[in-house]
Amino acid sequence: MPSPSPDTFCILFNRYASTRLPSDAIHAYKRAASEFEIKGEPLFTSLVDALCEHKHMIEVAEL
Repeated sequence: MPSPSPDTFCILFNRYASTRLPSDAIHAYKRAASEFEIKGEPLFTSLVDALCEHKHMIEVAEL
């Protein structure tokens, strides 16, 4: 099975944030970094963008 692309995780971040599940978005980011070895500033920025877009500022501040 192929590894998911960073774009896949960006979509997940946005979906979780839009359904008021910011902790799941953060968990998906951590899973991308550890299990799939997808790292880097663009992925983190995508997480922050998705959370901010859906007004989860407290969770962003805790990152």
